[in-house]
Amino acid sequence: MSIKSTQRAKKGGKKGKETIAEVTYPLVDWTTNSFALTYKMLGVLEEYDGLRRTIWAGEGEAATGKSKADAHRDIAEKILHNLPQYSALVTTDSGRKHYGATVKARITKLQEQYATVKERLGVTGAGLPTEEAIWVNSELMNVWEAVKKTCPYWYQLHGLIGSRTSLCDHAITNSQRDMEANVFMTRRQPIEMDDVFGDDDEIFPQDKVSPDLEP
Repeated sequence: MSIKSTQRAKKGGKKGKETIAEVTYPLVDWTTNSFALTYKMLGVLEEYDGLRRTIWAGEGEAATGKSKADAHRDIAEKILHNLPQYSALVTTDSGRKHYGATVKARITKLQEQYATVKERLGVTGAGLPTEEAIWVNSELMNVWEAVKKTCPYWYQLHGLIGSRTSLCDHAITNSQRDMEANVFMTRRQPIEMDDVFGDDDEIFPQDKVSPDLEP
């Protein structure tokens, strides 16, 4: 899949005739090939500490002087420059801007996933250094097996942003605010709580994934 962007440009200086060019940007699928591009982005953030500190600075870490918008664009170029469908686009100014916005949206999604999974794993699960430390056949392992279908990279995320507790609180607050806004906008009359939330099995059936954990 792809998206077309219409750009305007003038030829012949200020008095030149305005021309319209269409650029087609292939979409970035962060979930195909076992989340390959998501893992690649996390690898870039691990390798380039300046980019990581711009996006996810830890407590007390010095600022890098780079804007988040520039960091998003740099990350996009490092992820996509060697892939043929993106290589000619991601090095242009317009392409960097487009794919930088794509990276920004993915980072926002990862922050939401991180906060949601941290709540599900609880203090014990979130306190473990890697998934290998989870006891086999434990209740926590059952939770992790469900979580990693859509967020298998959570412990890698934890290593990158685990010290930013304010970020987690912000993501949870935003998620709760979105849910409250949806209820308010769709139902104006007084209703019973069961009408909003339903049974647990109706919200999150055992064979389905919580919407907050969608990849």
